[in-house]
Amino acid sequence: MGIPSVWFKGLEGEKKKDFENYLRNSTVLVDKLVEIILDQIEALERKQIQEDFYKDPELTARLCYLNGQLAAYNRVLDLFRYTKEPK
Repeated sequence: MGIPSVWFKGLEGEKKKDFENYLRNSTVLVDKLVEIILDQIEALERKQIQEDFYKDPELTARLCYLNGQLAAYNRVLDLFRYTKEPK
């Protein structure tokens, strides 16, 4: 899998190549961001296994909100999947 095309929106030619190199070489920042997002996902998943979470009368709304947060975090993570490509 290559870098998602959304990264290159509005870039062409040499600018696109330069930006691709920049992305591939920004591993410290990218790795830290991915780590932070994974921690956030883990915290949300821990909420789901707590018994008190299910005692809320607004459970359906809470589940929808939580699932929306998880989906958003996963969409952002998908932008960085290229960093785990086999070399």
